[in-house]
Amino acid sequence: LFNKTEIWSVLKNYQSLSHLKGLMMHIAELSISLITSKREEKNTDIIKQVKQLAEADTGADISLQEMAKRIHISPCYLSSLFKQKTGESYKNYTIRIKISKAKEMLREGDMPIYEIATALGYKSNQHFSHLFQAQTGLLPTEYRIQHRM
Repeated sequence: LFNKTEIWSVLKNYQSLSHLKGLMMHIAELSISLITSKREEKNTDIIKQVKQLAEADTGADISLQEMAKRIHISPCYLSSLFKQKTGESYKNYTIRIKISKAKEMLREGDMPIYEIATALGYKSNQHFSHLFQAQTGLLPTEYRIQHRM
């Protein structure tokens, strides 16, 4: 900020209050800019960490509350931040990555649908099928038939 100079030597060069006021405004603007930049970096890192944790364990049903606990922030803040940074809710994001993994499993293997649902953390095969259809427009069995490799 002061190019590694002693602050008092810089302040001595300002003879009028208006010049000093201009300096103080400049200092405030730089400080706010730095704080905002650091906050944005931290928030970006939080979202990156959340995504990595969610994608690493698609078999677990990690709730927003549990994820917030893991990264040591409040669930409300995580929910708001996630929506702001990604444009989608945390819940929709986790559904989307699980359905993406399910599509991969359906294309590449012969695992029964109920086992895929269980492997992705769904307790109900019907719930899984409903979510899958909502995301893809197809039931899991229809998807498997149409997209077999």
